[in-house]
Amino acid sequence: MTDRKSGLEAFISFPQIHIILIQSQKTTKIIKMKIFNPEIIFDPQKPFYHLVISYLAQVHGLIELYSRGIKLKYGEKFKNIDISQLTHPSNDGPAFSSSNAKRLKGVFEGGITELFGQQEMGSKIDKGIKIDIETLAMDIIEIVKGVDPLESFDIMSAGSLLVIAWEKTKNDHTNHELWEFFRHCRNAAAHEGFFVFYRGEPKRSAKWRSLEIKRSLRGQPLFTIPLQKKEGFILPGDILYFLSDIESTFYS
Repeated sequence: MTDRKSGLEAFISFPQIHIILIQSQKTTKIIKMKIFNPEIIFDPQKPFYHLVISYLAQVHGLIELYSRGIKLKYGEKFKNIDISQLTHPSNDGPAFSSSNAKRLKGVFEGGITELFGQQEMGSKIDKGIKIDIETLAMDIIEIVKGVDPLESFDIMSAGSLLVIAWEKTKNDHTNHELWEFFRHCRNAAAHEGFFVFYRGEPKRSAKWRSLEIKRSLRGQPLFTIPLQKKEGFILPGDILYFLSDIESTFYS
C-alpha cells in the first residue's frame, strides 16, 4: 500500500473483471480495465460506468451467496446424487440449467470461503445492523426454489439497473427513439418484468438496433426466462449493450 498522500492503490477482482484504481482526494484514474468479452465500452466520466460496476459486483455476490447456501443446505444430501436429477424443479431443492448443474460437484466437494469481513450497516437512529451471511445464504436458497437461481437473480438485478440508469439520466430524456425504447423497458422492469401500456402507448417510435417496441408486447415479459420457457423481449446482457449505446449516442 502506498503512502496516503500519493494515493491509495486498490485491486478489485470479480469474474472477468480486473480493475486497478489509483485514488486521491480529487480524482480516480483508471489504469487498466478488462471486463467484457466481447468488448463493451463504458466511460467513467459518463452516467453508467459506476452503475454497471455495482451491477456486476451484485451479480457476482449473488453467485457467491448461492454457492455458500448450496453447500450449507444440500452439500451432504446431494454430493453423491446424479447431476441430471438437479436440472428439474422439485420440492426438495433448487433447479438448475444443465450448464450450472455441472458446476455443483465442485461446490459440494469444496469448502466454504472465509470472508474478508462481516457486513454491518450503520444507523443514526438505532444500533448498527449486522448481517448473518450464512442465514442470508440459506434464505436465498428458499426464495428461489424451483427456478434457476443465477438466471432469476440476474434478471432481477438487470431490471434494477435499468430503473436506476433511467432515473440518473432523467434530465437528458427526449422523444428520441432510443429514449423511448429505454422508457418502455424501464417501465416493464418496474411492473414486475412485464410490458404495460396505458393511454394508447407506445405513441412514438421506440427502436434500438434490430428491436422495436410495439403494442403487441403488452403483457409479455421483458426478459427471457429460459428455465421456465418464457420467451421475453431481451436478455440481461442486452442491457449492457444498450446502456453503452446510450452513452456513445448522447454523451460523446
